Amino acid sequence: MRKRILVLGSMALLPAVLAAQFGGIVSDPIQEGHSAEQLVNDIQKINQLIRTYNQITATYDQIAYAATYLRQKNAWLGIATRMVNSNTLGGFGETAGWNNAANMGVNIPGAYANATYAMTPPPFYSNWPIGNSIQSAIMASVRILDGANPAALMSVANARMNQPQNDLALSHLEAQTQDATAQTNSEVDQLNLANGGIVLLNRQLQTLNSLSAAQTEGQLVANKVQRDVLADAINFNGQVDSATANQATAWGGSANTITTW
Repeated sequence: MRKRILVLGSMALLPAVLAAQFGGIVSDPIQEGHSAEQLVNDIQKINQLIRTYNQITATYDQIAYAATYLRQKNAWLGIATRMVNSNTLGGFGETAGWNNAANMGVNIPGAYANATYAMTPPPFYSNWPIGNSIQSAIMASVRILDGANPAALMSVANARMNQPQNDLALSHLEAQTQDATAQTNSEVDQLNLANGGIVLLNRQLQTLNSLSAAQTEGQLVANKVQRDVLADAINFNGQVDSATANQATAWGGSANTITTW
């Protein structure tokens, strides 16, 4: 009986064995699930590669665009304005050193003293009350001007002496900006040129600032002189009006004074 059962079981398994041996399809659900998962992962990797490629292409296009530069720059070429030096004519020696002083800062005190009229107040002018007399105010204006004017003259001379060097640097910078070769048109080169232009601009602003300060001081002194003139006028008129109001007989009443003498 046992032998019969074994034979029947073997005969039942025979078709499956034959199918496997001679090309039949055997289905394995677990293996098929792994294969599907692997396919999804492969598709995701391919999509990621496509996105990476597109990003690299966009970056390259941006770099290539940044590397391009203009071939024609003549439309931006300006005309330089040169500094003009003083050319004061000489007379009897009063302006003999003025040009050297104004152009190169040579012996400014001597040139200024020769070109101005010296103030020589008498010693007793020291008795005038400071801050309450027109004489002391006028003397102060002259002395302030004698300090401010040579300083302003030195600022003018510095501007004239420094400008040729600034002009040379500007010429070199202009030549570099007009260059159409690849040697000066990389992104780093262009940034350096831009920074160089900013530095030169600041140098020019320094010169303008010194001249502006000197001009402002001179204007301050001019305003002071005008203010002193107005103060002197009001003080003088005040004295006249006070005398007219306080005298026993006002001005213009001389006839009455003579009659009642």
